[in-house]
Amino acid sequence: MDEAHVVELTLSETEVLVGEEGEERWTASVTLHRPRHQVTVSGRGAGEDLGALTADFRKSVGSQTIGRALRALLLPAEVETAFQDAYLDAVRADALLYVRIRCVDPRFAGLPWELTRTRLPVSASAQQFRQVQLVGDPVRCVLSRASEHDIAPARKVPLRSLVASAADALEHSRPDDEFDWSLHTASAAEQLLERLGRSSLLAAATRQQLMEQLKTTAHVVCVIAHGWDRPATGGVRDCGIVLNGDPEEDYLAAAELAEMLARSGTQLVVLISCGTAGTGDGFRGWGSTADHLIASGIPAVVAMQAPVEHEIGQNFLVGLVAGLTRDGEIHAAMAEGLREIVETSDIVGHLGVPALYTARNGLRLRDAPPAPVLGPLRAYPVVPAQETGEPTLGTEGRRVQLDTVWVLERRPFAGVLLDGLGHDLAQDLNRAERALDPPLKRAGLPARQWFATDLRQPPPQRATWEPAAARTEGEWNDFRDKYDWPAREAGTGTAAERKPKDPPSKREAVDGWVLRVHLPVQLDDAWRRAREAWLERLTGGSGGRARPFVVVLEGSVADLEAHGPAALNGVRRDLEDRLGIPVTALSRHRPGDRSQARGAEAGTAASEGRPGTTETDLRALRRQDPVRYARELERLAADETLPGHRESLTVAADYDEDVHAWIRALGANRPVPRPGALPLGIDTERADTIALALLKVRQPLLDADLRAWDDLILSCPVRRLVRRYGTKWAVDPPDEGQLVSWLSDHPDSAPAAVRAGLPVPIGKVLSRLPRATAWWPLLRATDLDREAVSLLLRLPVTERHALGLVRAEPTPAGVEAGDLVEHIRESVGRAPTRLRHPAPTDEATR
Repeated sequence: MDEAHVVELTLSETEVLVGEEGEERWTASVTLHRPRHQVTVSGRGAGEDLGALTADFRKSVGSQTIGRALRALLLPAEVETAFQDAYLDAVRADALLYVRIRCVDPRFAGLPWELTRTRLPVSASAQQFRQVQLVGDPVRCVLSRASEHDIAPARKVPLRSLVASAADALEHSRPDDEFDWSLHTASAAEQLLERLGRSSLLAAATRQQLMEQLKTTAHVVCVIAHGWDRPATGGVRDCGIVLNGDPEEDYLAAAELAEMLARSGTQLVVLISCGTAGTGDGFRGWGSTADHLIASGIPAVVAMQAPVEHEIGQNFLVGLVAGLTRDGEIHAAMAEGLREIVETSDIVGHLGVPALYTARNGLRLRDAPPAPVLGPLRAYPVVPAQETGEPTLGTEGRRVQLDTVWVLERRPFAGVLLDGLGHDLAQDLNRAERALDPPLKRAGLPARQWFATDLRQPPPQRATWEPAAARTEGEWNDFRDKYDWPAREAGTGTAAERKPKDPPSKREAVDGWVLRVHLPVQLDDAWRRAREAWLERLTGGSGGRARPFVVVLEGSVADLEAHGPAALNGVRRDLEDRLGIPVTALSRHRPGDRSQARGAEAGTAASEGRPGTTETDLRALRRQDPVRYARELERLAADETLPGHRESLTVAADYDEDVHAWIRALGANRPVPRPGALPLGIDTERADTIALALLKVRQPLLDADLRAWDDLILSCPVRRLVRRYGTKWAVDPPDEGQLVSWLSDHPDSAPAAVRAGLPVPIGKVLSRLPRATAWWPLLRATDLDREAVSLLLRLPVTERHALGLVRAEPTPAGVEAGDLVEHIRESVGRAPTRLRHPAPTDEATR
């Protein structure tokens, strides 16, 4: 079957005129658009007494007269001709034809358009035309109402399904049979949905049980229940579903159901419940259950426009779910459900009962994703450049671990991170949190969950936080457990205001937020308004900090290189000025990172000639075009006679990965660089990087090379490791026990061992250290493990305070204690507790 064809019918300039005797005249301008052929046709349609006819259809299925009245309104002569052409094209191509009706006016959007009668051919070659319905051939033509809510494509997620049947289904299933046909149908649908992923069945459901189930993710929700509504009060129709037959005790209002489904991440809702679509008994009412669900942002809703017989509704549900399991295409699944109605009923009106409401996107269920892409936990601080003083990113010797900087910090804090578009910081922090969860819980420290959202879209005041989390990519379902959900206020028909509950003092900072913003960033009034809206939500009742948050500045490689360090420094200063606290500024993007430039277009064409070979030229090339920089680095490394060979080593020595690439390009049989022949621009930090790269890439090294690198240009920890390789490890690499034993005597060499490629078990190393030994260099070296955290939790209070593992405020008294806190915070990569620049107020800044 060919790709589906689409016809869009847009109704505008709608009007309903009521005569003196109650007669109605419905008019609208109708525009037909065929995106495939770029055809647009318009006309003015008019229908008579559609309100009364629709009310009659709602009460008794099988109305025929309404179809002709709907045709006059929806398909004026010019539009009907174009529609017939579209249908013929779809038949010739053996393709489905999707008809989308868009209309802002809810009176028109809720009409049973499925009953529209028009002249359609039975086949492409047929000479005879006859009156049929738009859904008369459900395999060919599926109609849906497109909401004006533009749902942006969301990230792919694993599919979970929920099927629920009402508690009194046995009583109403069949009068002459005690077999529970509703439960049988729900069970069949649940088994079919297993093909999409995980599914669950909620039999004989009550209101409370369904609400509890919807506290977890449910991408497809099917409910067999009773539709319910009552006369409009205050201009809003009160409607919903009933699960036990008593609308006064166990009904679920449409607005409340919509809120729960939106929080649950639902993509498709199927309501086998009478009268849950349309506009009620007349054209003046607004607020059917389907209307509420679509308005809350759910991509697709299937509901019933009229009373539905149990057998018809159940057969339709099984057919729809069977179609859904093929490829997740919602229109095709709707066609399968209608086919079941055709095969089990000869009443034409039954085809007009199921109605499909969709958003402009979201017509296909999103498949399960591949394995998540995990971002690195290493990051680089922002530092002033030596030459210009402008903010730039630190080199390899300054890098830190995010789990040490932010996961160990259990108090509320603020941070800024520069990151590429392919990473999800909330996901990565949650991964680190789960790894360290057991020892933290044993110590009585709060379990934290991280959520991500857009800084520019803060939640409105008096609103629950959950909808903001539901629209994001982070894990958020467990978040609802941290809130109190009051029972409905009796007799009001509306849900009570929901507010985050105040966590006990011993469980502060139980959640964290990642606030994303795209580069470039303008620190203007719009930025400050967005920042203030979020800060109001991130502070406790006393105005103090209650929740940690990290502002992520994300962008393309070009944006990161052009604006990254300056934006990182500017946002850090802005937050420090506003909050009066230190803010840690880090970057997971490394200047000229080739891994983030894969697949990107080369920034400079080859026809522009060779770049300059000075250090400044090569560093500029690394920022502007990482792919071309990598090629140029390898070219210069491979031939020592080329101008720029020595300069390329100096530039490559900024980062481990660059030096690895430089040494590999040098070749296995070429002599490695030695300290006596290094370029003058190589300082101790870069010499360390070259030596550790040689230990990792060139193994085994010649004895002469190892003796040459036992040089004073290296820092003591790195020189000690090189000497150890020269005496033993170059020939006989250490096992875990030997490595732990050696590092317990020389803990400051642990970061060098990690960079040299040795598997350092940080927890076991810490457990062997003497009490008087400083542990902090190890925490910069590698990821934390449970044993390491358990040991850190037993440190003296001042040191635990510096790591954030206690909540003693203020900082422990005494000059020595304060100096120790500052030293530890700087050692692990955090911002110092004392601000290093004046902190003007917001008013002074503006």
